[in-house]
Amino acid sequence: MDFSLLFSEIEQIAPRITESISEEMPDDPALLRWRAWWNKGWDGKMLGVELRCYPVVRKTPKGAWIDPHGYRQWGSGKMEWAEPRKELLRWVSNDGGQAWAKQTRQDAIDSLIYRHKRWAIRILNDITYFMGASNALSALFPDKADQADMALRNLLFTVREGKRP
Repeated sequence: MDFSLLFSEIEQIAPRITESISEEMPDDPALLRWRAWWNKGWDGKMLGVELRCYPVVRKTPKGAWIDPHGYRQWGSGKMEWAEPRKELLRWVSNDGGQAWAKQTRQDAIDSLIYRHKRWAIRILNDITYFMGASNALSALFPDKADQADMALRNLLFTVREGKRP
């Protein structure tokens, strides 16, 4: 099977970076932490990246407690963060690579790029493993060779068309 299409160009879109709350939010680690997510449309097409900010509820010497379910509402004549529920708070590190939310917008984007790199490595490892398993299935169980062949053809179709068969 020819898997060279795995490395062909994907459909071009006009991706954009959107922010879930507001672009006017400060890039201040004492007030907010940021996380970047992949933003998909209702049809499953990738629209770009969404940046979400989360209010810092309490700072610690090594990180901060944030409200991952935080939202803004009107109060006292202005927009303010809703009262957090203490049982839903999440602790994030200031300098740990595993921090779920980062201190700045740029750190959040850099984290998303790193997660994308790890994701690509996992997929390539899975494809290599799957191809080996398909070859073993065909060799060990000749009566199931059509199953292995169909699975490889479906994988190739998905890569070529960008959707499942």
